[in-house]
Amino acid sequence: LLVRCRPVRGPSPPGSSFKIVVAAAGLVSGMSSSTALPDPGALDLPDSDRVLPNWQGGSCAGGGSIT
Repeated sequence: LLVRCRPVRGPSPPGSSFKIVVAAAGLVSGMSSSTALPDPGALDLPDSDRVLPNWQGGSCAGGGSIT
């Protein structure tokens, strides 16, 4: 029985825990499933003249914003 219990089996991938924390922070901040978020192809890094592009230079959902 303990072999099938995921919390006892071992650690989860780091992204799995991070998604829960980010979702909770968004809900506390007043966001909902219909909140529009920016979808840039690149991100200007603060306190720097560097730009962090998305993979292959594209945006996640075609640009503009995503919900």
